[in-house]
Amino acid sequence: MGGTRNLHGRLVCVVKNEKGQSFYSKLLGSVADSSATKSDGDALLDDIIKYFLTAVIFFAIVLPILEVFSYNSLHPNYQYIRSAVARSMTILMSACPCALGLAIPSAVATAVYSAQKRGLLITGGASTIQKLVKVRSVIFDKTGTLTGDNLTVSDFLPSPQWACRENTLWTLICAVEVNDATGHPLGKSIFSSGVKYLGEDWLRFQAHGETRDICSSAGQGVSGNVRIAKDEWHYVIVGSSQYLKAAGINDIPDHGDAVGSGKIEARVGVDGCYAGKILVSDTVKAEAQSTIAALTSSGYKCSLLTGDMADEAHRVASHVGIPVLASQASPTDKLAFINASKKNGNAVAMVGDGLNDAPSLAAADVGFAVYHNNALATTGASIMILNSRIDLVCLAFKIAELTNQQITFNLRWTAAYNLLAFVMAVGWIKPFGFAMTPSVAAAMMSTSSIFITAQSFRLRTRLDNLP
Repeated sequence: MGGTRNLHGRLVCVVKNEKGQSFYSKLLGSVADSSATKSDGDALLDDIIKYFLTAVIFFAIVLPILEVFSYNSLHPNYQYIRSAVARSMTILMSACPCALGLAIPSAVATAVYSAQKRGLLITGGASTIQKLVKVRSVIFDKTGTLTGDNLTVSDFLPSPQWACRENTLWTLICAVEVNDATGHPLGKSIFSSGVKYLGEDWLRFQAHGETRDICSSAGQGVSGNVRIAKDEWHYVIVGSSQYLKAAGINDIPDHGDAVGSGKIEARVGVDGCYAGKILVSDTVKAEAQSTIAALTSSGYKCSLLTGDMADEAHRVASHVGIPVLASQASPTDKLAFINASKKNGNAVAMVGDGLNDAPSLAAADVGFAVYHNNALATTGASIMILNSRIDLVCLAFKIAELTNQQITFNLRWTAAYNLLAFVMAVGWIKPFGFAMTPSVAAAMMSTSSIFITAQSFRLRTRLDNLP
């Protein structure tokens, strides 16, 4: 509504979500989760720090006491006590695990920030990045993922019984599709074309028409009862042939005008009888083929998993150069295929959009949600592609790889530093003529933390330079 002005007429506004359910709120929540979520590596690091600190405190207490009593005097003087306190402070400051605690979070925060600037929202923080590094299989949905979300209705073919009543049929279709228009690109295109065709007739239906029992079956279709003005109620169903047959509509023609034409076919049934079909043009995204080629050349196994017809699935798959894992798959079928792909210990990534992909996105090790102005479509995803460009999948893997390399370097460097500093602080190199003082220990501790922080800026530069 921002930046608009209602010049005339009445404006009716309907609140469809609570404040906390808006996409912006979910976006902020995802960023907060990214910072708070701990990976297996974080948990292991916490355990290491816990035991390391226990050892440091033990030596910081015990060694100075032993040093005091090692002197020949039965009554330690001020100089002895001062030396013991200095030794204790040296041990505590030199072996402070600040750098060790920064090793993972600093790199992850940099990766999340760099990804967000490019249109990727990584939730789950370090856990998601670690899983991305392990992924070797990427499964793609078709509609709205490999193909564009701006689908257009190219043909409307009513049955002979409805040929003279196209306006009425379109009204019935739009009435059941109005809720699904925000949940799936196909529903959006059908509803938009219908409203454009109807014009003022749709406004009259909104004023006098009624609907009830509207039901949307993810990946299959929509159905419900519709009454135009004071007319009788009609049971309307729009979806795949299987969806109509499951509802008892068996007079569906077998031939399909969409076969091999690059079009999606949606069938329409009214009051238990076939009423026509809608052909929707579906074009492959410009970056789809290059994305698949880049992933394949990098060693990733790519495949297509879709709820569309087999002919349409194979058309798109052959265009982008990937095999079809399954077609005409329901959300439950997709979930089963994802779980089956993970059985051998293989890490799997799923790229999809829409609520029908939510179960499989959540089940995959890493779920990429292609955002299309529908916050619910991101349910279950660990990475959101905010600008709907699937070539960002390649970028996500590159970011994860570089970040993982930086984390490994940080951990090795801080481990070596803390071991060296601890050995110097406890005095084990004193026989070689070097004794660490508290001031030197403090300087080394600060330098180590600054060095790890500087590595984050180095990582940020490398990530920003990624193509």
